Amino acid sequence: MVKIGELTDSEYWNEKWKAFKVKKISERHFFYGKNGIFLRSIRRHNIKLNSKSILEVGGAGSYFLLALSKWGNSDVTAIDYSPVGLEKTREVFTLNDCLVKTIQSDFLSWDNEGKQYDILVHWGVLEHFENTVPIFTKCQQLLKPNGILVFAMPNMMAYGAYFWAKWAPDNWGKHIFHSDDTIKSACSLAGLKLDKVFYWGYPLLQISLWEKKGLLQTAVSLLNLSLIVLGAILPIYHFGHRKISVYRGFIASS
Repeated sequence: MVKIGELTDSEYWNEKWKAFKVKKISERHFFYGKNGIFLRSIRRHNIKLNSKSILEVGGAGSYFLLALSKWGNSDVTAIDYSPVGLEKTREVFTLNDCLVKTIQSDFLSWDNEGKQYDILVHWGVLEHFENTVPIFTKCQQLLKPNGILVFAMPNMMAYGAYFWAKWAPDNWGKHIFHSDDTIKSACSLAGLKLDKVFYWGYPLLQISLWEKKGLLQTAVSLLNLSLIVLGAILPIYHFGHRKISVYRGFIASS
């Protein structure tokens, strides 16, 4: 069983990233494409991307960052403490004919030498930390005046999270639920203002492979795959829902 602390250990992630498959993303990709779910969710909240400097925290192998660069025309940087993960990031960008800057460092101890960014992003980071204030504090220091922090966590309040907790308990146990009020308070303590909470992505049914397997689990896995394929065919997941969507997103400002 992997514990919370191991999820913030570079050796653990180096092994995970070795198995990561790099792929080319088309303009029409339903999730990461020019008009895919991800960028539609960003644009819906009037976040301007063109020519903005963006830093992704935990940016190993990030297709999110690729989309922000390729179709958002942003100047992007990834910071991560996994050298293997950052090599995957560079491979992703090279394959997709884009440029990225990479920084190998522990985010909290990184000396940015006064460098600041228009936008900071992170996806699936906070749920692995009990105390989020130091992360928000570092983000606040890295943001330019009137800068924006956009981040997301798995939506552990979705109906489908029941299956995740019941059939993949080890994976579920790696994640910490932070309420909206907890996030708002942590942002405030760090000098940030939480502006919005939103939901996005395809329906949450399966985050991890089931540790408990059976006929019912197989059926749910097939349903999950069917819903993702359906979203790739028809544009039906461009609006999120608190009890359905896979991600819970937040926007904060400096």
